[in-house]
Amino acid sequence: MTHVDTSYDKKRHHQHGTHPFASMTAMASAACDIPFVLLLRKNVLRREISNEAAKMRGSASHAATAAAAADLRRFRPSIRIHGLVARLANEHDQNERLASLFRDRCGDARLWWYEDVVDRPDAWATIMYQLGLWPAPDASRLRGMTLTNTTHVVHGALPVRSLISNYDKVARALRPTKFKWMLE
Repeated sequence: MTHVDTSYDKKRHHQHGTHPFASMTAMASAACDIPFVLLLRKNVLRREISNEAAKMRGSASHAATAAAAADLRRFRPSIRIHGLVARLANEHDQNERLASLFRDRCGDARLWWYEDVVDRPDAWATIMYQLGLWPAPDASRLRGMTLTNTTHVVHGALPVRSLISNYDKVARALRPTKFKWMLE
């Protein structure tokens, strides 16, 4: 649930005088009583890259086998430059507002950022517990496995330069913005 497109809702709610996140507020308040985690991406450019690679391949951006992961790595999508900064800004802002909304209602114990947990078995063990899948957090159950050393990782820590076919254009568009860090 990385991207919540509220563009239509903003227009509709503006016309009716209600806040665009009014329904999200109710959902956030209700979610505190059920097993959930909110897992968001800080680097939304990498999420866009994964989505575009999946479109090229015609399947999900996650792999179940080493062969499928290798197959996915072959696809180097071209990221649409027109509107890129606005798309990243919109999604980044939506993630921050969604995180703030859930933090205000439920605290931040169930709020996770993908980049902070990707290679931390203790964090994944806590997530499994929070979802009600394990009786207690137990990182030893993961037997030393991390996302960067399993066959499921498609892009992992690979540099953005190696993931897209039009890196130079993307870099030119992002370097003068606050999103240049997403190129790392």
